[in-house]
Amino acid sequence: MPGRPSKAAALLPVAEALRLVLARATARRAGRLPLAEAAGLRLARPVRADRDQPPFDRATLDGYAVRAADPALRRGEPLAVLETVFAGSPPRRPLRPGGAALVMTGAPVPRGADAVIRREDARLLDGGALVHLPADAGPGDGIHRRGSDARRGAEALPAGTPVTPRVVAVLASLGASRPAVLLPPRVAVGVTGDELHPVEARRLPPAGIRNSNGPTLEALVREAGGVPLPLGAAADSEAALAALLRRGLRGAEVLLLSGGVSAGDRDLVPGALARAGVEEVFHRVDLKPGKPLWFGVRGRSLVFGLPGNPVSAQVTFALFVAPALSALRGDPDPAPRLLPARLEGGAPREGGRTTFRPAALRRDRSGGLRARLLPWNGSGDFTGFARADALLRREPRAPALGDGDAVEVLPLDGGPGAVR
Repeated sequence: MPGRPSKAAALLPVAEALRLVLARATARRAGRLPLAEAAGLRLARPVRADRDQPPFDRATLDGYAVRAADPALRRGEPLAVLETVFAGSPPRRPLRPGGAALVMTGAPVPRGADAVIRREDARLLDGGALVHLPADAGPGDGIHRRGSDARRGAEALPAGTPVTPRVVAVLASLGASRPAVLLPPRVAVGVTGDELHPVEARRLPPAGIRNSNGPTLEALVREAGGVPLPLGAAADSEAALAALLRRGLRGAEVLLLSGGVSAGDRDLVPGALARAGVEEVFHRVDLKPGKPLWFGVRGRSLVFGLPGNPVSAQVTFALFVAPALSALRGDPDPAPRLLPARLEGGAPREGGRTTFRPAALRRDRSGGLRARLLPWNGSGDFTGFARADALLRREPRAPALGDGDAVEVLPLDGGPGAVR
């Protein structure tokens, strides 16, 4: 049957499969967004300072602007209070010898002043017309110098910078109200199978099941920073698959399918993808669960055919699709981050494939990660899998492990090192 893998075909190692995916996942779609919508994305182009930052010498505290070398200050004599300067108001006059200006935090300091002495250290005299200040101020004390953060025209933020709330503050100060950012990848999500029925169905035929993979994959796409474009479900027929693929390959950076990629008589997806002009990169990975994974490209679009079993779909998403979406969002290091942990309880001897088992994590008293394998009935047990917050990685033919043995885990759901 077209597209069906040979039983003798070698399984691709997980690391090699991920390398092939990431080699084709490069950030490509940029646009300008309002600051509030740009948060969480990455800059597509450098941002330059439109003026010096800060644009003037400004006080970093409430206090008195002085000349640090003023002879009167050094002799311990009172200084004349010449004016009060508030943030947003320019000083009215340069600072003269023997004088001081009361300046508020963020206010420009008068020309000629080179230090600000905090208000708490001042002693007012003559009804506030004079002030006595300590004589230990040094040039630059209490002043944020003009241009010390960035000079006009200089690159303030390089391309690829994540737009965090801290970066939003910089962009706002530079007047970058609509920065150029890498836009979230659009991901068309479709599922296949005659057995699938809508989630809201109340009565199902004896062999029918509700479509859980569609909403699950859409949620995973959102969690990974993509924009899901739901395609719905297609029956196991060439015509239905062709129609779904036509819609999915139109206007999306990624087409994500589940089901129909194994070796059954109605696993028609690989053949349908070939007829739609999608070039196969690999099919079948040395992985449990998730061996039937299919990956290909058409032009610059990435196409994933995930297994139909719910846990297999979620594991392959975590290991391959989420990193691809991170790469499309401009992440320079999108590969999943496996973290060291210590096993609680034990782990069985493994078979011939790289295995990712559902696990629960906790921190011990020293801050280290502890991982405990969860009871699990295989790749169809999405109820048991829902209790997991990590995947525990085991090598092919790995021996049984005991309590306290070293393991590697991939945290999920936003934990340290989680799939992003």
